Amino acid sequence: MSDKITTLPSDQAERKRLKGVVKELVDAQIQLDAAKDLIKSILEVEKEKGYDTGFIKKLAELSYDIEFNEKKKVAAIELSAERIAETEILMGYEKD
Repeated sequence: MSDKITTLPSDQAERKRLKGVVKELVDAQIQLDAAKDLIKSILEVEKEKGYDTGFIKKLAELSYDIEFNEKKKVAAIELSAERIAETEILMGYEKD
Protein backbone atom coordinates (compact mmCIF):
# COMPACT_ATOMS: atom_id res chain seq x y z
CA MET A 1 0.00 0.00 0.00
CA SER A 2 1.31 3.44 -0.92
CA ASP A 3 1.55 6.40 1.43
CA LYS A 4 1.18 8.83 -1.46
CA ILE A 5 -1.63 11.38 -1.28
CA THR A 6 -4.26 10.84 -3.97
CA THR A 7 -7.11 13.02 -2.67
CA LEU A 8 -7.62 16.72 -2.13
CA PRO A 9 -6.38 17.87 1.25
CA SER A 10 -8.92 19.31 3.68
CA ASP A 11 -6.49 22.04 4.80
CA GLN A 12 -7.33 25.24 2.87
CA ALA A 13 -3.76 26.51 2.88
CA GLU A 14 -2.55 23.23 1.37
CA ARG A 15 -5.32 23.35 -1.24
CA LYS A 16 -4.26 26.87 -2.17
CA ARG A 17 -0.65 25.72 -2.49
CA LEU A 18 -1.70 22.70 -4.57
CA LYS A 19 -3.80 24.94 -6.83
CA GLY A 20 -0.68 27.02 -7.47
CA VAL A 21 1.30 23.88 -8.30
CA VAL A 22 -1.34 22.75 -10.82
CA LYS A 23 -1.44 26.23 -12.38
CA GLU A 24 2.35 26.21 -12.65
CA LEU A 25 2.28 22.82 -14.38
CA VAL A 26 -0.40 24.01 -16.82
CA ASP A 27 1.67 27.11 -17.62
CA ALA A 28 4.75 24.94 -18.19
CA GLN A 29 2.75 22.68 -20.54
CA ILE A 30 1.62 25.74 -22.50
CA GLN A 31 5.26 26.84 -22.83
CA LEU A 32 6.27 23.34 -23.88
CA ASP A 33 3.57 23.25 -26.56
CA ALA A 34 4.67 26.69 -27.82
CA ALA A 35 8.31 25.55 -27.94
CA LYS A 36 7.33 22.46 -29.93
CA ASP A 37 5.41 24.65 -32.39
CA LEU A 38 8.42 26.96 -32.72
CA ILE A 39 10.75 24.03 -33.41
CA LYS A 40 8.36 22.67 -36.03
CA SER A 41 8.14 26.10 -37.69
CA ILE A 42 11.92 26.54 -37.75
CA LEU A 43 12.40 23.11 -39.31
CA GLU A 44 9.70 23.79 -41.92
CA VAL A 45 11.50 26.97 -43.01
CA GLU A 46 14.83 25.15 -43.27
CA LYS A 47 13.20 22.32 -45.21
CA GLU A 48 11.83 24.89 -47.66
CA LYS A 49 15.39 26.24 -48.05
CA GLY A 50 16.50 22.74 -49.04
CA TYR A 51 18.08 21.54 -45.81
CA ASP A 52 17.62 18.05 -44.45
CA THR A 53 15.77 18.53 -41.17
CA GLY A 54 17.57 15.56 -39.61
CA PHE A 55 20.87 17.33 -40.28
CA ILE A 56 19.60 20.57 -38.69
CA LYS A 57 18.20 18.67 -35.67
CA LYS A 58 21.51 16.86 -35.13
CA LEU A 59 23.47 20.14 -35.26
CA ALA A 60 21.10 21.66 -32.70
CA GLU A 61 21.21 18.55 -30.51
CA LEU A 62 25.00 18.54 -30.45
CA SER A 63 25.18 22.29 -29.90
CA TYR A 64 22.82 21.94 -26.93
CA ASP A 65 24.92 19.06 -25.61
CA ILE A 66 28.12 21.10 -25.85
CA GLU A 67 26.63 24.19 -24.22
CA PHE A 68 24.34 22.72 -21.57
CA ASN A 69 24.86 18.98 -21.13
CA GLU A 70 28.57 18.68 -20.34
CA LYS A 71 29.30 17.14 -23.77
CA LYS A 72 27.79 13.79 -22.77
CA LYS A 73 26.62 12.97 -26.31
CA VAL A 74 29.85 14.25 -27.81
CA ALA A 75 31.82 11.97 -25.47
CA ALA A 76 29.65 9.00 -26.45
CA ILE A 77 30.18 9.75 -30.15
CA GLU A 78 33.94 10.08 -29.65
CA LEU A 79 34.03 6.76 -27.78
CA SER A 80 32.07 5.12 -30.61
CA ALA A 81 34.54 6.51 -33.14
CA GLU A 82 37.42 5.06 -31.11
CA ARG A 83 35.72 1.65 -31.02
CA ILE A 84 35.17 1.76 -34.77
CA ALA A 85 38.86 2.57 -35.34
CA GLU A 86 39.91 -0.23 -32.99
CA THR A 87 37.59 -2.69 -34.75
CA GLU A 88 39.01 -1.69 -38.13
CA ILE A 89 42.56 -2.23 -36.86
CA LEU A 90 41.70 -5.52 -35.18
CA MET A 91 39.85 -6.93 -38.15
CA GLY A 92 42.18 -5.51 -40.79
CA TYR A 93 39.46 -3.49 -42.52
CA GLU A 94 40.70 -1.00 -45.05
CA LYS A 95 39.68 2.61 -44.63
CA ASP A 96 38.04 4.25 -47.62
